[in-house]
Amino acid sequence: MLSADSVTLHLRGRPILEAVDLAVGAGEFLALVGPNGAGKSSLLRLMAGSLTPTSGRVRLDGQALDRHDPRTLACRRAVLPQSSLLNFPFTVREVVCLGRSPHRTGPARDRQVAEEAMALAEVLPLAERRYTELSGGERQRVELARVLAQIWPESSGEPEATQTRYLLLDEPTSSLDLRHQQTVMVVARRLAARGFGVLAVLHDLNLAARNADRLALLAPGQNGHGGHLVRQGRPEGVLEADLLSAVYETPVDLLPGQPGAPPVILPAQA
Repeated sequence: MLSADSVTLHLRGRPILEAVDLAVGAGEFLALVGPNGAGKSSLLRLMAGSLTPTSGRVRLDGQALDRHDPRTLACRRAVLPQSSLLNFPFTVREVVCLGRSPHRTGPARDRQVAEEAMALAEVLPLAERRYTELSGGERQRVELARVLAQIWPESSGEPEATQTRYLLLDEPTSSLDLRHQQTVMVVARRLAARGFGVLAVLHDLNLAARNADRLALLAPGQNGHGGHLVRQGRPEGVLEADLLSAVYETPVDLLPGQPGAPPVILPAQA
């Protein structure tokens, strides 16, 4: 399990998060939702280890994250940031193979993993294209393939359940069209079904509700306090009109979805 235990985060004296408890386990797709300024990306970065909490602790398998060997940690969890600063004319294949850097599996296995990751992210036809020539959405899918390659099992016969691997996604659908938004959601669900833990920041409540196993709703702090966790649980337990209206500070309507599906969330018409 990857867990944040009562984490508080202050940056340059400004409160960002206050006393948040959250955990994502093996075989689970957990979506972080909430308005801008609630601290969703900061919480994901805390759980990735790229930020250090002001108080509280992030743990992997019960041990503090900073106690894990960096290379081992890199093989156990991968992070897809909101944007990439990569600006070199690498081919797509070369960018995806960068994800294999922490591994010691050899060129043949690395190439095999890169092929599998590119196919899953639907960028295999772009393999020989220059990364710098791609659209924003294509780059986002290439970056997804890169982080998939990073946490792929060491060998094709290795059971994923031996050591749970975690995929952390920060707004992974922000530049994508409808089809490729669904591609990312399918990837997240497939990994969870294989025993990976998936944590994703999503702004589209309907996309999160239809695909995630659990939702964690964060709200911005008031009166000088940082963002806090309002509710977490199954989508049907989090998606309540009054709660969403209060957190997003705008009236929200919930329309009945298809049988067995979560409701459709829409801003209330004036």
